[in-house]
Amino acid sequence: MASETHNVKKRSFCNNIEDHFIDVPRKRISNFTNKNMKEVSQDHETMTQVLFSRNLRLNVALTFWRKRSISELVAYLVRIEDLGVVVDCLPVLTNSLQEEKQYISLGCCVDLLPLVKSLLKSKFEENIQILKQQLSGLWEQENHLTLVPGYTGNIA
Repeated sequence: MASETHNVKKRSFCNNIEDHFIDVPRKRISNFTNKNMKEVSQDHETMTQVLFSRNLRLNVALTFWRKRSISELVAYLVRIEDLGVVVDCLPVLTNSLQEEKQYISLGCCVDLLPLVKSLLKSKFEENIQILKQQLSGLWEQENHLTLVPGYTGNIA
């Protein structure tokens, strides 16, 4: 009989605790949902659109890269003026310059210089030290590019 009384008190205590903790979060969640959910969902939609757009642009860039249409890739990067996409593509382009079989012409490098300059001045420069070093190295080549006759030298 004592054990039955103990079990009843235990169940009653557990039910009271569960009721207490279940009610409080529901009220908090509903308050949060009512007040802030619209703002959170708008931010989510915006971020989804930004990422979708960037993914499309990167897929276009990848198509140019796979076709080895480097001049078209560079022209595309210059045309869209999206530094996020440039940040993603630039390491691949600079690595290609270091290979024996270079696919990037001097003219393409010159066309990239304004983007490099913008990138060095942008918020991306703060987060990517390796890229900064690569860009600085490319920027130092400007003096050599100015000696090239014709259009390339004039642009540099």
